[in-house]
Amino acid sequence: MSDFDPYHQWLGIPPREQPANHYRLLAITDFEVDRGVISAAAEQRTIYLRTLQAGEYEVLVAQLLNEVSQARVCLLD
Repeated sequence: MSDFDPYHQWLGIPPREQPANHYRLLAITDFEVDRGVISAAAEQRTIYLRTLQAGEYEVLVAQLLNEVSQARVCLLD
C-alpha cells in the first residue's frame, strides 16, 4: 500500500505536481472564478471518489473526499 499514490492513480495528479492546490484537486484551471464550474468540478470528483469508498483504500478515499470538500469551500467563499 505504501507505493500506491491515490492522487496520481485516481485524480491524475502526478507526483511532481503534489501537493496539489485546490484548483488541481478539482481539475480546473488556476484562478477559475465561475462558481458553477467550481461546484460542478467538486461534485464530479466527489461522486467519483464515493465509488471507491467500499474498497481497500477507504481511509485514503476519506482523506481525498475531505480535501475536495475543503477545496470547494475555499474556492466558493
